[in-house]
Amino acid sequence: MRGSVWLFFFTIALLGCSSGGGGNGPAPVPTPPIVPSQQPPDLDVSGPWSGQDSDSDGAGPFSLSLHQDGGVVTGGGSITEDRLRNGLFAGTLSASTLYFNFNYGENCIRLLSGTMSAGANTMSGTFSGSKSCGGAIENGRLTLTSGRPDVDGIWSGTAPSSLGPGTWTWQVQQDGNRISAAVNIATTLFHETDSLSGALSYGPGGFSLTGVFPLSGCAGVTASVAPGPEGPPVTAKQLGGVLTLNNARCTGGLAGDFLLSKQ
Repeated sequence: MRGSVWLFFFTIALLGCSSGGGGNGPAPVPTPPIVPSQQPPDLDVSGPWSGQDSDSDGAGPFSLSLHQDGGVVTGGGSITEDRLRNGLFAGTLSASTLYFNFNYGENCIRLLSGTMSAGANTMSGTFSGSKSCGGAIENGRLTLTSGRPDVDGIWSGTAPSSLGPGTWTWQVQQDGNRISAAVNIATTLFHETDSLSGALSYGPGGFSLTGVFPLSGCAGVTASVAPGPEGPPVTAKQLGGVLTLNNARCTGGLAGDFLLSKQ
């Protein structure tokens, strides 16, 4: 929930800097739409999204920064038609359909409602709405692309100290924010390949990785991957964090930092 709170105040700050102008204050905070027969979400849409919109008021760039908690999606973004205006987003993700409300602008406040078909890397859909200064927003269309890093592929680097001197290599497969990997460890303590399952999460510092795998050469020991306290965010070229073991059996330590590079 800390990510949600940060995102809320971040977008409120953006609204305060909006070039929409006016003395009536920012747009009201929207609530997630109520969806009849809501289904569990098929994916995680957390992260930055950018693309284009068009409607009866004009057309231009559209961007969002989203956080997902179960089927509830919140965040903020900006829309550019005759000028840049910032706003707040609230959505409900049912299966792969994102129902949303987006309120933006100042003085003449726009209230949009719509739906998007959500995939791992793209979302597109339609919307309509109204303006507090009068008139309707019609024929809205929106297409967005994810700004999440592509971590699919082979990564390698020095193994964490808890695994002993040596190297390790990850063969990563990515499905949206979901991650699986074959982790090959080649150190003085271990020579093995283990299966990791995890996810990319999105917060104030960008994307980070969490995951878990059994250390097969040390029965009963589980290895967990988490963001480091001051570690760099995950990008398309670097992936790092802290590896923690649930006990020190068969190893020289419980934790160790690591940084992998894309091959």
